[in-house]
Amino acid sequence: MKTASSICRRLTHIALSAAAALTALAGSLPGAERGHARPEITDVSERIIELPPLLVEERQGAPWRYASLPGLEVLSRCKDDATGRFVRGWWRAQTMLRRLLPAEFQGQFDVPAKLILHSQNAKNAISREVIDEMVRKDRNTPNARRPDMIGVMPNLRLNDRDSWLAFVFLDEKRATESIACTPSHVRALLEARTPQLPLWFIAGFVQLFYDAEFFQMTLTLRGTQWTTEAHTRLIARNPAYPHALLPFEEMLAVAPRIAANNQPANLQLWRKQAALFIRWALEEKIPGRADAFWKFLERTCAEPATENLFREHFGFGYADAEDRLSDYLPAALRRPISFVALAADEPNIKLRLASAGEIARIKGDWERLEVGYVQIHFPMLASKYREQALRTLEHGRQLDSTDPQLLAALGLLYCDDGNDATALPYLEAAAKAKIVRPRVYYELARNYLRAWTAQGVSNDGKISVEQAARLLELLSMARAQAPQLPEVYQTMCAVWDATNAKPTYEDLAVLEAGARMFPQNTSLPALAAAFYLRHGHTKQAAALIDFGLALAPYAEGRESLVKVRNFLTKTP
Repeated sequence: MKTASSICRRLTHIALSAAAALTALAGSLPGAERGHARPEITDVSERIIELPPLLVEERQGAPWRYASLPGLEVLSRCKDDATGRFVRGWWRAQTMLRRLLPAEFQGQFDVPAKLILHSQNAKNAISREVIDEMVRKDRNTPNARRPDMIGVMPNLRLNDRDSWLAFVFLDEKRATESIACTPSHVRALLEARTPQLPLWFIAGFVQLFYDAEFFQMTLTLRGTQWTTEAHTRLIARNPAYPHALLPFEEMLAVAPRIAANNQPANLQLWRKQAALFIRWALEEKIPGRADAFWKFLERTCAEPATENLFREHFGFGYADAEDRLSDYLPAALRRPISFVALAADEPNIKLRLASAGEIARIKGDWERLEVGYVQIHFPMLASKYREQALRTLEHGRQLDSTDPQLLAALGLLYCDDGNDATALPYLEAAAKAKIVRPRVYYELARNYLRAWTAQGVSNDGKISVEQAARLLELLSMARAQAPQLPEVYQTMCAVWDATNAKPTYEDLAVLEAGARMFPQNTSLPALAAAFYLRHGHTKQAAALIDFGLALAPYAEGRESLVKVRNFLTKTP
């Protein structure tokens, strides 16, 4: 019979690959945009390829300007008045978003976001070099494109594990303070939230922002569109026109069958109905209904939605809810609803000349993220973008070899390349400076663990107690910063498995807390339960297994949970 220790070791070895498989599967859900971001806006013909901007340094042109605000850094090559208008608009858009989506349901980031603004007048010239290179490499392919068929994206948001950056080409003459939160921006905030939000809420809430308008301090949800334009017109003209809804039990399921079947029409209905339910719940006609909805949502982050739970918060069951939502649909198609945000203090935007180090740090970190995006979409150009990122960051290091943020970006560039040995000194320097960047501490711990495990072959493959303590210290620093990263807790499991030191009950409780923050990453509940079991805490192990199985969204991710449960119940 396998021992609990052997199960735990095996689960630790497969944890990262299991998590990657779940991420890929989740990407099949409607609107999923995990990993590198897609362009926010595009109004060009589909036949035109759009590349991310390659910011080769120009000797001429407007100087770079810099401003730091709470939670935001701005690097701009636009005029100060245009930059100010855009940043104020961005700030107001976040305020309006919080009016509809409370901050406690948004992912939190301790690393400031970064906005890079460039004049739209330079859009065509700024990436001329990379466009010419693509034309050369594309020349002898069946789908070769002329230079006029290759453009540059007007704006793009890219996400790292612990931060995000955005690039915008700004029309300085028409820059406005009416800036909208795009669906991809909203999705990223929802997906970064812990404990993880249920899939139906993410899909439905993102859908709302395809029908959203931002103006001054008012966020308006236009009349919704149903599954097809024809169906929308028919229901709007005749409210009695048939419009069957999914059963609420199916819509609110942890893993809706329609998502697993991946049928576009059914996925569309699921997404639209979830958005309609959220809109119905938040429309402020019945006092207390929105509060009931948020309390219900919070509960469903920790337990499956059931009819009893629904009735506890709304006062009626699923059948009544389906009837009310069906009655609400015709009005929602015709009538917009508005949410007015309270006036917030305007940000104090103090633009100044950017230092050479600030330019290199922010541009270089942006260019680092571009490499991953290009590797996926335009692999023949990946080396060009990587060369530019390395050139920018190395130039910054030569100017200031002590800037921890720049050193972190350089170390993460090498980590992204799989070059851990070269990344190590940069990560060490950034961590020594107590940088606010959770991914730095995770990558440093991962790097050390791999190296020390390899060195420990003569010690039964184990690392020393002192080495384990150092790794756990780094991972604790990562946990202390936002956002929480599931790989931090997976690595903690790997550390405990790689040492003869025994975790205390408090250490095991930390693993459980991580598992409960990421129930959709089923390897975490399985690992935490296996460690509880390994150290004799069968009651806690059983509770975690039940929790994990109840909230596991994909059948493919349940195998490790079932293995631990089978051992717990002593079944083959």
